[in-house]
Amino acid sequence: MRLSLILLFLTSSLYTNVSAQIKADTLDLGEITIESTRINKPAFDQPVQVTKIDSSRIALQTGLDLGDILSRFSLLYIRNNGPGAASVISQRGFGGEQTRVLWEGMPINHEMLGVTDLSLLPANTFSEIEVTSGSGSSLYGSGISGTVYLKNDPNPDRISVGQSIGSFGNYITNGYASAQAGNFLVSVNASTQNNENDFRYYDQNSGSVEDRDRGTFENDQVMGSLRWNNGSIQTKSALWWSRADHEITENIFSGSGSATQYDESLRWVNNVKVYTDNFLLEGRFYASSTQLDYFNPAINIVSLSESRQASTEITGTYFYNERSEIRGNISGTLTEVETNNYSEVKGRKQFSAGLSALLNPVSRLNIYPALRLDHYNDFGEAFSPSLGVNYALIKDELSIRGTVAKNFRAPTFNDLYWPDGGSEDLEPERGFKSEIGLNHELKGEFNFNQQFSLYFIQLDNGIKWLPDTNGDFRAQNIQEITSKGMEWSGSVSVRIGKWKLAADQNISYTRAFISEERFRNDQAEGNQLPYVPYWKTSTSLQAEISGFSAIINGIFIDERFTTEQENVNTAADEYFVLDASVNYRINFSATQLSVTAKANNLFNEQYSIVRFYPMPLRNFLIQITLTHQF
Repeated sequence: MRLSLILLFLTSSLYTNVSAQIKADTLDLGEITIESTRINKPAFDQPVQVTKIDSSRIALQTGLDLGDILSRFSLLYIRNNGPGAASVISQRGFGGEQTRVLWEGMPINHEMLGVTDLSLLPANTFSEIEVTSGSGSSLYGSGISGTVYLKNDPNPDRISVGQSIGSFGNYITNGYASAQAGNFLVSVNASTQNNENDFRYYDQNSGSVEDRDRGTFENDQVMGSLRWNNGSIQTKSALWWSRADHEITENIFSGSGSATQYDESLRWVNNVKVYTDNFLLEGRFYASSTQLDYFNPAINIVSLSESRQASTEITGTYFYNERSEIRGNISGTLTEVETNNYSEVKGRKQFSAGLSALLNPVSRLNIYPALRLDHYNDFGEAFSPSLGVNYALIKDELSIRGTVAKNFRAPTFNDLYWPDGGSEDLEPERGFKSEIGLNHELKGEFNFNQQFSLYFIQLDNGIKWLPDTNGDFRAQNIQEITSKGMEWSGSVSVRIGKWKLAADQNISYTRAFISEERFRNDQAEGNQLPYVPYWKTSTSLQAEISGFSAIINGIFIDERFTTEQENVNTAADEYFVLDASVNYRINFSATQLSVTAKANNLFNEQYSIVRFYPMPLRNFLIQITLTHQF
């Protein structure tokens, strides 16, 4: 009943402003070109579901990390252990190791763990974020469920500095500077955060409000880029350094704990594009070094690791005519991991070759075939074909789309080499994915788009750490998972007089379960996967007038089972969290003063995303920013 009421409220809120006779201008949703699918087409013509979070949305979400903003503005469910702790993607029932996170087209999933900890990535580090259900491994290699694409497109000739002060001793300082001279554009974006995270939460076991200690989180980020563009030749080089030092909180029954973690990374990507009348040649080089050190004196753990990677990719696109193009690419990647957990330095060599096309045989039909062959020195080959189709039932208004793809995920270094558990005989996970959906757009007096998808994913050879015959946990190709579900997202933007109004809503239903016995009398067969909610909804409502703007975000997460046996007594409760922020901007010639006040968890919801790892009660943050445009 609670879910039905929330859905009714959120849906009615989304459509309240659509029926008004109004004129849209600056809130026009516009044509967008998507990079996360390698298809140079707007979202309406894509064969998969696409969510784009642009800089205007990111700027209003003061103090959020990447996981927070994805939870608010996308269909993704984010499994968060609380402030200062790990935050990992779950897409369509699959874990973070099966979702590809890309920065400027290059994967940043951790080589040992396979996941990306979103809590380490402040959202305002990026100018745009794209989330797609993806065409699978045929485009970006290892990955089963989808893609999160992080972009950095600088705004020229400006400088800004901001300071935030929030609850729990949360201090964030950020700065941005860019300058353009002729064909050159240089930019630097930096931030530093210090958060004590000594927040108050409601303890359901004691029935009282308690203080959560030992969650100190320090985070520094610097990202710089240099671009040169003379029309036929474009180059971009970006350098990103990040550091995080934080205490690891235990569950509420284990006391404050003693574990700490230090993360540091340096990533560099250089991209060159050369255009001719009917050909595009693109070269990309990527290098990274990632350090992850974990200490837990209470149980005598000292884990030190450094992952290093170098990758080169060359892509050529031939534009046969206005209705067809073909793209070929080859890439090579060298990866090595040095850690005191392995007996020696471990390495991986990967080579891939791919071919894809965009075919438009008739004006309303777009066909997207693709295939890719990956060779790994540690387990062999993976062949990944896909086929996407998009047909406009009503030109520029309504299209039907579909995708089928064969995917794979390479074992992580820990899966292969972790002592007394990893297995060098592991094979990659294999997946088959199919998706069908609708894209709908309306433009004119108001702007509205919506996407609806039905999907089916079958995972075979799934890697799971389970006890062997001796009771020791080992990585095994033993799991078969089926995921099927429904997704709907909608966006509207309008103008009524001096008011500018916008709204977004995302609704997903996920049924993800173990579809075959892993061992005799497996009691988990057919059960919903742990920490995969059946329902998730997120809604944002935004209004702006004369320098004032306000935004409200609401998130509902259904009950989640915490064990494979679907034990309702240990399930994590459903929750609904509402956040709000107000912003005022005033201009003094070429300088703008911006003040933002934000309240999180307005209803003081007593909840946890992961059971026994509570989230904070109502809390606040204020930010002041000065921006000067040259």
